Amino acid sequence: DSKGNVWVYNLIRGAWYYNLAHKKNGIVEPRKFLQNETINLLFIDKDKNAWLSSKNNGVFYLPSRLYEQYITQNKEPFMEYVSTIKGYNNKLYLGIQNSGFAIYDNQNKITKQNFDKDIGETRDLLVYKDQVFVSDYKGPFFQYNLKTKKVKESPWVFVKSIYPFTKDDILITNFLGAHRYNIKTGEYSKISKLKSYTAIPFHKDSIFNGNFKDLYRVNINNQTETLFL
Repeated sequence: DSKGNVWVYNLIRGAWYYNLAHKKNGIVEPRKFLQNETINLLFIDKDKNAWLSSKNNGVFYLPSRLYEQYITQNKEPFMEYVSTIKGYNNKLYLGIQNSGFAIYDNQNKITKQNFDKDIGETRDLLVYKDQVFVSDYKGPFFQYNLKTKKVKESPWVFVKSIYPFTKDDILITNFLGAHRYNIKTGEYSKISKLKSYTAIPFHKDSIFNGNFKDLYRVNINNQTETLFL
């Protein structure tokens, strides 16, 4: 590419990206993408985004941040794609690949926690009441207790967003609507039946709930949905 870094693609192992600025003991470790695809052609556009043509599944699009974004720690690269960053108790919590997260503390130490190696990158992440809630682009929703180190997989899937709500509740959204989740009891209750992409608290008895094109104000008590925008 324009920075002198190298893309390699072949018939059986997808596409590999070598960032020549990140070396360990003189060796550059590649970032590997689409490892189950046969890549026939690669094109880098003017914004440095990558377009990859596959043999059987059409064209894939990789934004430049997906392969260029690294965290450098003591000149050693943190070789993960970071999808989201949240702060909690003077630490950074980073959404990463394999449906997981990493903790970056004030001693420049990084600790990783992955839940499923076969899953893609984290969609959203919330750290609340010593719990880490992680949603994944392809399905699972995980709850990790920072004190007990125990992980719980929720039956809810394709969670779009996670947001603090009350002292013991969080808001989660997916294609089934907006839901209230009690982090102590594990109980769910539906607030809105509208397909939801994001929801945030507005008042003690209402939330804003957004879908693909509209924003609704939802009354929590009677689940009345009023178009707002």
